[in-house]
Amino acid sequence: MIVSRRQVLQVLVAATTPHLLPLPLAQGCDDPPKHYPDPCSGAFVQHSAYLAVADVRGFFKQQGVTLTFQTLTTSDWRELAKIVADAGVGHIFGISAIRSLLADSPLIVIAAPRNQVDFALWSLVAIKSPQDLDGKKIGLGLTGSGSLMAWETISTEPAFLPVKFKVTTVPFRDADRFPAVERGSIEGGLFPVSFDNKLKAAGLHKIRQTGTLPFAEHVLVTTERILKDARNRRFLVGYVKAIVSASQFLDANPTESVDILAKYWTLPRDTAEDLYGRYRGSSQIPLPTAVSLQNVVRELQIAFPADKGKLSGIKVDRIFTEDIVRAVQSSSLPLPSPLPRG
Repeated sequence: MIVSRRQVLQVLVAATTPHLLPLPLAQGCDDPPKHYPDPCSGAFVQHSAYLAVADVRGFFKQQGVTLTFQTLTTSDWRELAKIVADAGVGHIFGISAIRSLLADSPLIVIAAPRNQVDFALWSLVAIKSPQDLDGKKIGLGLTGSGSLMAWETISTEPAFLPVKFKVTTVPFRDADRFPAVERGSIEGGLFPVSFDNKLKAAGLHKIRQTGTLPFAEHVLVTTERILKDARNRRFLVGYVKAIVSASQFLDANPTESVDILAKYWTLPRDTAEDLYGRYRGSSQIPLPTAVSLQNVVRELQIAFPADKGKLSGIKVDRIFTEDIVRAVQSSSLPLPSPLPRG
């Protein structure tokens, strides 16, 4: 998703046209999603909540920021960088930021609203221990969700290592993983902890939980040229401030937040509740860090072992800056407002 500062005729406003943002950037997505938003399509669920709340509650307007939302139709990383340069700010997966670096068209991460993940391994009630997983199928999320790294973390724990067993891992979208367990296609799955209550109510058994892991699942990006232009700083700071305000509102107002998400994105109530659950407790300052981006590289290495050598040479400090988020934390800055491109 690209956020534009300019009123362009072909740009669509997300509030009135929710089915936008078909970014063909995700791996392993052979079928289109049944509903929007869905991470498989590249229509970023995690950012959709921030954007919806910031728009409906007027947080962008409070910061003097006027936005339009522009559809992306390219998977070419050089073209993606050009689109971001024209628009101003992009919401992308952390893995997309790494890929842009590999394509020698690096985008600069200015904030990471989803900068950590926490997963739990749930299974059918008959499976009580790691040993019981022998020969079973476990559902993971798609590459870029953090679940591959989380599975590696769990499966290398001492409780797993002494026993020689084989577990087959299968990639699933979040919305499909739970039904797959229910119908017996897989015997368990790695789920964000926001699913805990639903899984417990369904009679599943929690085997392990990872705890919080630093992982830049979703990020806000711009280009180096935009970042260096002082005239753009007020816009970037104001935009991130609005996202921070939205994340704080989400934490403090669960019922109203679910109402907003259901109406704004035309979602069934239970889907809006799942979407909200991914944000619970996520109102931390979205400071991008080297370790959270390095863990994205680690996930890509797990997913694509043939590219491990190329990925090991990545210097993540080239693609992020703390300056904008640090400015958001400074109370001395004036309220930002949108500025025309020079």
